[in-house]
Amino acid sequence: MGQTFVFLKPDALKRKLRGNILQIIEEAGFEVIDSKTVEVTKERILTHYDEVIHRLKSHDFVNSILQEFVGETVECMVLSHSGEAILRMRELLGATNPALAGANTIRGRYGNDSYEKANEDGRMIQNLMHASDAESSFAREKALWFDDAGIQHTFNYDF
Repeated sequence: MGQTFVFLKPDALKRKLRGNILQIIEEAGFEVIDSKTVEVTKERILTHYDEVIHRLKSHDFVNSILQEFVGETVECMVLSHSGEAILRMRELLGATNPALAGANTIRGRYGNDSYEKANEDGRMIQNLMHASDAESSFAREKALWFDDAGIQHTFNYDF
């Protein structure tokens, strides 16, 4: 039995898609082990996206993260599945760009954004959910969002 971490992003919650998304997740054989609603702080979301920020080296990306998340609510969940939970959830979720996600995925079914639209608007893409991509990120993200572990309080992006 494997586990994974996901959170419903502010766009999914504002569009009242929680029930629809949970139904798809449960029908795919996932069980919700733990769930927590969190108001997003700057420290937590920058810690969450720290690896991506350092890879992209973009102050615009940092600003778009802050605009999209700080002060908003996300619903965090730990899910279990009889198979490879992380891989199965990422397949069920679909491509990061909802415009490219298959029709049988969560983003393909409910996504209404694209990288092109987001770039035109100067904002982060709204793609409904985040899902862990590896065992190491599952452990880190679960600790960050459920236990407040590993939150960094200083961010100096000098790139």
